[in-house]
Amino acid sequence: MEADYRADVLHAGNHSASKQRWIEGAVDAVPEATFHLVGNRWRENAAGRPLARCSALGERVAVSYAEAIQMARINIAVHMGPTASGWEDLVSTRTFEIPACGGFMLHIDNDEVREFFKPGVEIDVFSTPEELADKIRFYLTRPELRMQMIERAHARCVPAYGYAARAREIADILASRQGIRAT
Repeated sequence: MEADYRADVLHAGNHSASKQRWIEGAVDAVPEATFHLVGNRWRENAAGRPLARCSALGERVAVSYAEAIQMARINIAVHMGPTASGWEDLVSTRTFEIPACGGFMLHIDNDEVREFFKPGVEIDVFSTPEELADKIRFYLTRPELRMQMIERAHARCVPAYGYAARAREIADILASRQGIRAT
């Protein structure tokens, strides 16, 4: 139920400069929304910035992490940003944890996330700060649509993208390279 939510928007993940730019853009563009941040180093980087409007909840693990995801209407999935080598993560465990925990996810758009979920059906995606803000406003006013998408994303994710399924896939790949069949 809508009354059960404690935040409009949540981002779970440790602070990085790239994540901060995305979150600050959303906070500035959607000032009427409540934002929560889960992870390390958010408080230290909030002083005098738009992040100061956010509730920095600190680190959450296990059940408290799942509860934080469930207590937000929208969960934003952005990642660390480009590394010194130029590598950047396109999906992370969070990409799968949000739907598995029953959260609604807005994910930074890329081809890899589209391999796992159908945007506009199970999750939604964004490519610019303006698009992120527009989608936050759009989905905050459509709780029924969010619920339908949460159910579809969860059904896609659990158990297909769980650790057991991933371990079987890895074992099968390794076994095929050795010419044996994994059990």
